[in-house]
Amino acid sequence: MTAPATVVWELAPRYPRSGPYRLPAPGAPRVLDTAESLALLDEFARLGVVTVEVSGGEPTGRADFPDLAAHASAIGLGFAFHTDGTGVTPALARQLAGDHRRTARVALAAPTEAADDAVRGPGAYRASVRAMELLASAGVYEFEVAVPLTRHSAERLDALLAVAGIFGAGLRLTGDRPPEAAPDAAQRRAVAAWAAEHRERVRFGVHPTGDLAEECGAGRDICLVDAVGDVFACPVARGVRPHGNVRDGFAAVARELAPAVCPAAPAVARPA
Repeated sequence: MTAPATVVWELAPRYPRSGPYRLPAPGAPRVLDTAESLALLDEFARLGVVTVEVSGGEPTGRADFPDLAAHASAIGLGFAFHTDGTGVTPALARQLAGDHRRTARVALAAPTEAADDAVRGPGAYRASVRAMELLASAGVYEFEVAVPLTRHSAERLDALLAVAGIFGAGLRLTGDRPPEAAPDAAQRRAVAAWAAEHRERVRFGVHPTGDLAEECGAGRDICLVDAVGDVFACPVARGVRPHGNVRDGFAAVARELAPAVCPAAPAVARPA
């Protein structure tokens, strides 16, 4: 293997949930187009990447998203994608159903509509719930409810797990949040104990608690490719220089990734 086993790929540029999917302004770096994206998936497979975790922005907002998901499966890549639910249609849910290599991760911040919309914007909760309904009814092999682990959500884990359970989904706790929202030491201990009790249904993303002892395997086991092709060793490290760009060849960039040391304190998130 000459590349990390997992690549987190921001397939679409980051943008506020309520805004439309759109390309960067003129003069900004160009988002990888369909041909470049398909070629990059092929390169991932050649280099031994096992799973591509697609995020954004909203990746399902790209017209070529179904083609990219299908191509990833065809060449043997695991394909997990994060969605706010707005782009999940009955047709997309049916396409995803029955393929164990694909995992949908539906965003949620809180277990109730009022609390979730207060964090993610009006209509966010209903969009996520609708996506979960479509995925469950279509028979998607596996999907998860992805929740940033914050001081607020750490106090509502039972309720969040209950929401996921309604749709037969697992719960994934992630570190995708502002550093000031990270759980405190007491909450981290409580989360660890709670997760141990629910290990069959609870999973963790990269740096979920903000504990400085966490090791994400930056550059060795996992890396980030953003929407314009820049490559970073740690998926949640923000404000650091990229190691290179996939347009110069992902293989060459992968050789330059830091082998073991995360370049950022785990609690620090890149600004959107």
